[in-house]
Amino acid sequence: MPAYGMLIEKVTPEDAVELSKYMRVDVLNEAYLIHRAFLSSQWRKSCGMELQDEFLLDIGTIYNAGRIQGIREERERRKQHT
Repeated sequence: MPAYGMLIEKVTPEDAVELSKYMRVDVLNEAYLIHRAFLSSQWRKSCGMELQDEFLLDIGTIYNAGRIQGIREERERRKQHT
């Protein structure tokens, strides 16, 4: 586990574009399901946002879900190796 305040290298936009050629169909399906859930959420419907802000929240939601999934997988991996 990184020490408090230690910076962890993040995926850059360029990294993401380069790595997208290795994307699996199940990953695309998960992103689509998250997108559909976001579009039908009561929170989104009640915000009354501009389209561009809504788009950023949509892709931010998908990105964050992937980040959280990565954290959970890493925790599980570490738990199995202790």
